[in-house]
Amino acid sequence: MLNNDTTYLLDESLSKLVLIRALQEEMANESFSKLAKNVQEEKEKNLSDYERQCQSYMQLAVATVEMIAYLTSEIVDAFLVPEIVDRFAAMLNVNLKQLAGPRCQELKVGYLYAHYSNNAHSV
Repeated sequence: MLNNDTTYLLDESLSKLVLIRALQEEMANESFSKLAKNVQEEKEKNLSDYERQCQSYMQLAVATVEMIAYLTSEIVDAFLVPEIVDRFAAMLNVNLKQLAGPRCQELKVGYLYAHYSNNAHSV
């Protein structure tokens, strides 16, 4: 269950970062100011929603990873069963690839530190 939760929360937060980046780039473009006011407001609202969702997903993901760290340090034997080891290793590999793999540049957004600095130590 922790494997699935961790992967889901990370997937959701990273997908929101991609959307945030796309909207930030669009809003930084000169053509954004030429859009109708209601379209601008809609995009600004979407950006705010994505940022809020991303922050929530990241907070939950960090809490889940911290729980995994606690459990694996306190109940070592339960996590040394071959089936568990393989599943955790696969989950960690997938998550590491998402965070540091070839597509990690898509995750960079403007003013990241201001919004996510509380989670930066865990990520």
